[in-house]
Amino acid sequence: MAKRQTISLRDKTKKEKEDIQLLSDLKKDAEDWKSYYTINDENFKADKLAVYSERGLWTDKEIKQYNDEGRPMLSFNMLPKFITNVIGMFSTRGADLEVRPKSTAGSPQQNIDIYTNILRDVSFSSRNNIVYKTALEDAATGGYGAYLVDVERESNLSFLHVVRYKAIQNPLQCGWDPKARERDKSDGDFCFMGKTFSKEEFEARYPGEPIPDDGPENKFIDWTSKDGVVLMKSWKKVPVKVEMAQLSNGQEVEVEKAEELLKENRKILKLFPGEKKLEIVKTENMVDFKLMYYIFSRDKIYERGEWLGKRLPIIFVPGILRWVDGEERTYSLIRWQKDAQRSYNYARNEYLYRLLLQTYMKIMVTDENIGDHVDIWENPTVAKGPLRYNVGSHNEVPQVIPQQSVGDDLQKEMTRSLDDLQSISGRFDQNFGGQGNETSGVAINARRGAGNSNIKEFFDNIEDAIESGAIASMDLIPKVYDSERSVSVSLPNGKQDSVKINGDDDKDNQLENIQFSVRVKVGPNIDLQQQDEAQTLISLAQTNPELHKFVDDVIIKNLDIDDAPKITERILRYSIPQIAAAEGSKDPVVIQQAQQQQQAQQQQQQQTAQQQQQAQQMLELKVKELLQKMQIDQEKAQDDATKAQANMMSGTANLMNAQTKRAEAQTKGVIESQKLQAEEDRSQSALQVQLLKLLQEIQKTPGAGNIGASNINQALQSSAIQPQEGIQ
Repeated sequence: MAKRQTISLRDKTKKEKEDIQLLSDLKKDAEDWKSYYTINDENFKADKLAVYSERGLWTDKEIKQYNDEGRPMLSFNMLPKFITNVIGMFSTRGADLEVRPKSTAGSPQQNIDIYTNILRDVSFSSRNNIVYKTALEDAATGGYGAYLVDVERESNLSFLHVVRYKAIQNPLQCGWDPKARERDKSDGDFCFMGKTFSKEEFEARYPGEPIPDDGPENKFIDWTSKDGVVLMKSWKKVPVKVEMAQLSNGQEVEVEKAEELLKENRKILKLFPGEKKLEIVKTENMVDFKLMYYIFSRDKIYERGEWLGKRLPIIFVPGILRWVDGEERTYSLIRWQKDAQRSYNYARNEYLYRLLLQTYMKIMVTDENIGDHVDIWENPTVAKGPLRYNVGSHNEVPQVIPQQSVGDDLQKEMTRSLDDLQSISGRFDQNFGGQGNETSGVAINARRGAGNSNIKEFFDNIEDAIESGAIASMDLIPKVYDSERSVSVSLPNGKQDSVKINGDDDKDNQLENIQFSVRVKVGPNIDLQQQDEAQTLISLAQTNPELHKFVDDVIIKNLDIDDAPKITERILRYSIPQIAAAEGSKDPVVIQQAQQQQQAQQQQQQQTAQQQQQAQQMLELKVKELLQKMQIDQEKAQDDATKAQANMMSGTANLMNAQTKRAEAQTKGVIESQKLQAEEDRSQSALQVQLLKLLQEIQKTPGAGNIGASNINQALQSSAIQPQEGIQ
């Protein structure tokens, strides 16, 4: 270790004195947090051990006792399964981020979309599914987790920078302001994280600097490392005085910026006198802050500077958060399951121990019984042949001790412990894909829903932390992506693209500062969404085969197969080129195929129209012929009716001369009239049958599928003959 030198404070320069005080403040910040969070950190370690350590559920005293007694000490730990299930639930969900401006004034929608897509790309390029999962697992098993929103070079040899999320593997190395009250700690004045560098890494990063001395042991911060150097990086809010101005157009900017805007406005007024004059309405001195970062060891500050953003970049991710006696307490999801798990372990190990004892025969003997047969009685269970013994002076002989029954009490205790595990966690067999006591689907879903609701607060805290990270990213984006450049963006459908920003010739893609809010939409991730969409479209196409040609490309696109893009392109090119052309495809083959299909459809439509016209003309001709025949038949029927009436009148006249013939003549006339009416009805029915047959024959003609009764009436009207009532 480097030798430390003691220098008098009065020999220090003002800058050195300020650095000494600053370093003292930075170390005190870290110590204050560790002191404040001591109980939570101890519970973090104990809960983590209970889940992942082979002996995490056993105390040192219990381990010694079991070893001394030769008892089996096995761990039947169900806690990892519970944690895996919870994390698996999150893995099937996706967090889509959407930027919303608080005011649309001066913020084109295209700029808002670029912000949103850059934010998505930051998430995608950072592999945020792993970042979130790491923080979630720490929160579930230890009570809290964390992740970092950082700025790094786009590549090792690039001058450009990008925003990236980074997983924090050990949140115990992080800390926040104890005065913070927001769940994400964003309202605190500082945050910090420790990191251990190898000596080679330290010397490469800070050439010429001596390896820091470990110094005396610290109660809260462990500055020691066997093979490396422990450094801290702290972000701290520093108050600054700012003179603000309110302009006549409602803008609120610093006075210096306001003067620039007024100068530009005066130039505009000279060219366009009708424009509205911009003025400063009022000014006021206010207190703001800038966010500074420091990298330091126990005895020196190595780096410092102003952070590009104003949001604390370490995002706190609580599991379950409560306030107890005015102090913050974090709880893992397994905090209260540990006792039930221990109870199960105790009962199960005792059960196995009793089973083991039953394999041994216990015999009570005296020294006189053993006598010279020591070799036999040292281990009678492996002795060969009979167990020889001597009869005691009082006729004592070896006595076999009855075996202790395993008993049902231990089995009942194990069952009770398992029930306790489920009721405490709120997760039941149905939540793990198993079968419970419920038999109906409604009851199973109700029990599964009850288990899911028990961890809703946990997932709500995760979603809040995701939103907090997105806000911190949005705060950094306009300052990191501040030059003309091409940036990668992620679209809502998961595809990647590239756009040019901050170009002098493109006013729409300027990443200026905007007032925004970020909305986090959590649901099935993009892979599950695509699978669900494909399955839904397949089901719809099965019920309606005509739908296939409109959705086949979308189905293939959403299937998780390597050649999906190639198959989709072929479908669009050769099967449904008109859809591809309508969606803006520039493929010449698609355009040609679409034009050919459109021409073929137009020709088909023209041919169909001609066939329908010919069928209509034929129908009119046939109807005209039928109606002419019907008219002839009606005229003949009228003649017959006239003759019948004459006969009836003649019979009536004769009746006046001969009373006796009256009844006969009258009866004959009535009969004739009934015959004529029956003949007319038969003629009408025959006409209807002929018209129906005609309609069926015409509908069989190509292009005449839409010919119906309305066309017959139209043909009747064109023939200037009134349709009969039965034809309607």
